[in-house]
Amino acid sequence: MYIIVWAMLVLYALLLAPGASAGNDLLFKNLITGNFQQVDPLVVIVFSFLGLFPVLFMVMICKKDTYKLLG
Repeated sequence: MYIIVWAMLVLYALLLAPGASAGNDLLFKNLITGNFQQVDPLVVIVFSFLGLFPVLFMVMICKKDTYKLLG
């Protein structure tokens, strides 16, 4: 069940989320290429924390895993 929710959120973020596409967004380009000096520090902090959420999600899945996912 968790994998389905995670996959749906990823698909939403890639295909349906509002805003400019990744190729046209200057803020996204600066974050991906590491030009953090040109971006607001609060945005950089939030962008950095986004890398922690998949790790925390995997920990939640593995706690309840009865060798279905990692077996």
